[in-house]
Amino acid sequence: IFPSGSEVMKFHDTSGNSTYNLVLTSSSFKIRDDISGHGFPTLLELDANAPNGAIRLRSSGGLGIGTPNVEGGLYVATAANGGGIGMANRSAPGGINDGTKLFYTDSVSGDVYAKVRVGATTKTILIGDFSAA
Repeated sequence: IFPSGSEVMKFHDTSGNSTYNLVLTSSSFKIRDDISGHGFPTLLELDANAPNGAIRLRSSGGLGIGTPNVEGGLYVATAANGGGIGMANRSAPGGINDGTKLFYTDSVSGDVYAKVRVGATTKTILIGDFSAA
């Protein structure tokens, strides 16, 4: 048995340049980046008090968040008190691959966009304009 907060396993990539640690605490399971100079950020944290089925990855590749019943590629169930999908502001994404569809919020204006590429055609569509009037 390991004490709470201790590293229980280390992983190294085949080049020896990257180290990742599994860390267990009394309330969470973490995967931490232990590459020197990265500041040891937590890459993934699972709360031990999360409800059963809080995150479910199916063998089909479907990912469910907030539900054990994954109905599609990504299925997000909101809580009874609201919730939804949060998006952090970022710069407009550059080139995207064929078949890619993504949503993003502009880091300057806060406007919400959809960007879609089908074949050689890429379209960026303004969904919500939050610019000052």
